[in-house]
Amino acid sequence: GSGIPFGTIMIMSGKFKTGKTSLSLHIAKKAQQQNRKVFFQDIEVRLKKRDIEGIKDLDPNKIEVIVSSAGNILSAEKQLQITEKLVKSEPGCIIIMDSISQLYAEKQMSEDLGKGGRDSKFLLLSDFCKRIEAPLRINGCIIIMTIIMAQNGKNTKQEQ
Repeated sequence: GSGIPFGTIMIMSGKFKTGKTSLSLHIAKKAQQQNRKVFFQDIEVRLKKRDIEGIKDLDPNKIEVIVSSAGNILSAEKQLQITEKLVKSEPGCIIIMDSISQLYAEKQMSEDLGKGGRDSKFLLLSDFCKRIEAPLRINGCIIIMTIIMAQNGKNTKQEQ
């Protein structure tokens, strides 16, 4: 009942360490109670077992965590491709992308430090949102994106 409408993208922003991940996991628990599949894209590579275990009645065996690993660093493009595939193949699922602040395009990942151009993640996200708009609505999925909000117009420690 009520809450986040299916077929939508929700962006949750806040300063570093303000509970965005915890709130996302509470939403995941509610989704599990409705027998919906839950996917957690740990873009920051910060999710800990205690974070999941700290949410009463959240079943850790029913949440699929997608995270980079040694030899398989997921670029922004790969993360968004995974999300698109889930939206198209897992009707009614909940996808948590924590945090889109840490998405890095393949081009940025391969360039020498200091020689990169403008951050292209927002252009990639814009294209991605347009591309999945119809499948998201048709399949009734929810995407929750967290983003670290800058403090006083300056980047947070995480974004530096």
